[in-house]
Amino acid sequence: MPPPSPVPDLLARLESRHDLRVIHATLTGPGAWGVPGAPLAPPTVVALFTRAPDAYLGLAEPPDVLHGETDEPEAPSLVAWDARRAVRLALRSNALVWTWLSSPALDPATGLPAPGAPAVQALIDALAGSLSHGTVLADALAEAKEAMNTFLPDPPLAAARTKYGLVVRALMRTRWLLDRGTLPPASWESLRAGLAWPAEVAACLDSLEADTLTQRRLPVLDAWIDQVFDDARARGASLPDRHPPLALLDPLYRALVAPPGPPVPPAPASPRDRVLVSTP
Repeated sequence: MPPPSPVPDLLARLESRHDLRVIHATLTGPGAWGVPGAPLAPPTVVALFTRAPDAYLGLAEPPDVLHGETDEPEAPSLVAWDARRAVRLALRSNALVWTWLSSPALDPATGLPAPGAPAVQALIDALAGSLSHGTVLADALAEAKEAMNTFLPDPPLAAARTKYGLVVRALMRTRWLLDRGTLPPASWESLRAGLAWPAEVAACLDSLEADTLTQRRLPVLDAWIDQVFDDARARGASLPDRHPPLALLDPLYRALVAPPGPPVPPAPASPRDRVLVSTP
């Protein structure tokens, strides 16, 4: 039986220390996304939170980005964002918000994988149809280039596997945008399953996943990487460059941060507020 997840305690301490309410949590990072050869560092929990309404009424803005603290070396790190700031970033098609929301969701009470609340899913659906594809493409290409230039001190074959995994996942996101015309998922498994692969490239991916590399360079996969960059240069400018409208996201944000529980029914009108209607 696996040990209990440290995530609930991490989130509970955050809520208690800062007087807030966590409304969504996801597990992010290469390990959480299933990238072959992902670094062994613990993944990151990204949480969205809200505060009581009066916390926003003072002249001093409360912090909108917080970091969790833990003494457990194997526990995930925690970054928590005020939902208001996160949705405001989404108004500008910030690709980071899509990365969080498309990553595996966690139940804050158990730390186990679980679907997000209906209000979160409504926000995800709205962003899927309104975020700028050009902005997400630029983020994916930047991620791929950063991975290509990262120095890894691991043994040569292990370093090659990790680097290929990071680069290919980013370019899977790129390929998804170019070929499918929708925003890409976060996980390696979903990305691979949703794209068409030449047999030679698929064999390279099989080798990465099975950790059976026998050489540091894979010419077939290198050619695929170059082709994705070429296609992005040729077709990237034609991707939709829209942004979510305020009128779309504002009610979704209000639903996201609404207090839990059934809505409170309105109080009955007092006699003086009632309109008397005479009957014939």
